[in-house]
Formats: sequence, C-alpha cells, structure tokens
Amino acid sequence: MAGRKLAGAPAGVRPTADRVRESVFARLPRLEGARVLDLFAGTGTLGIEALSRGAASVVFVERSGASIHALQRNLRALDLTARCDVRRGDVGGVVRKLARLGHRFDLVLADPPYEALGELVAPLAGLVDQALLAPDATLVIERSRRHAVPTVPGLAHRDSRRYGDTIVDWLAVAPAESTGDSDA
Repeated sequence: MAGRKLAGAPAGVRPTADRVRESVFARLPRLEGARVLDLFAGTGTLGIEALSRGAASVVFVERSGASIHALQRNLRALDLTARCDVRRGDVGGVVRKLARLGHRFDLVLADPPYEALGELVAPLAGLVDQALLAPDATLVIERSRRHAVPTVPGLAHRDSRRYGDTIVDWLAVAPAESTGDSDA
C-alpha cells in the first residue's frame, strides 16, 4: 500500500502526522491476525496502516459524513473493504452496539479531536465494562500535550511519548485486583 495516494482529510480534520503514525506502529507488536478498533477514524489512516501490517480486520468509527466518504473511497482504492466494517455515529453508541454483537479487540486506536478528549471517557469505560478488549489488548490514544488522557477504571497507563505538541499514550487492560481472599 506504500506510495498509494489516498483521499485527504476534509476541512477541519486534523490527520495524524506521518512521523507520529510511523512511531506508533514501530512500537506495536506484530499485528498478524489482530482485530482493531479505530475510534474517531477520520479518513482511516491509522486503521489502514494496521491492515497493511497484517491486522485481520478493522472496525472504523467516525461521526463525520465527509470523513466517512473519504474513508470508504480509500478502502475501495486499496481493495480493503472485505476486511473492514465502517460505522458512522457517536463512538459511545457504536461501542455499545459492538458489545451487543460480541466483538473483541486486540488493538484500539483513538485520535479524538484534541478539544473533545473528554468525550473519550465513556467509550473507553464501555470497552472495559462490556468486555470488548482482549486480555492483552493495547490502546493507543493521540492527544494534545495541553490535555491529559482520561483515567478509566480497568485500564492502566503504560507509557507516553511526545512528538512536538502531540502526545501518544499507551494503555492496557489493568490486571484484576486481588480480593485478598486466599485458601492459605
């Protein structure tokens, strides 16, 4: 897929910088067979990169009609539509629908509008509460350095990397807490 010209982001959409995307994917483990959820997908750059690195499937979630149109055009141009599910709507509502359908994800990519980072709390909590995450799932969240990544029970912060004004946070499913009961 390298070297292919894709549809660009509509006006008002901030795409992930190439160097940030390259750094994120260089740090990820092998993606062969991974089930990926791309929240606030925009034109699909992150999810398409995951597919190019061996992911089995990607569910793209985006609210903007213009972004969805560009995303679908990109998937058709790359002949990826069979491995993708494009869902238009609010991420919280889509997460609830995916839970009802029994989805489970190994990798979650989230690049919300920087000023709307707070909108990510409910969908992330939904991923945990509705068991949408594989036990060893990785969550990658892109944000502005001016906004903190939200704390969500059931998720553990693993690392942060700064790229100019952009910070990428790495989260994972938190280990189950011990209840203190033992047979000893």
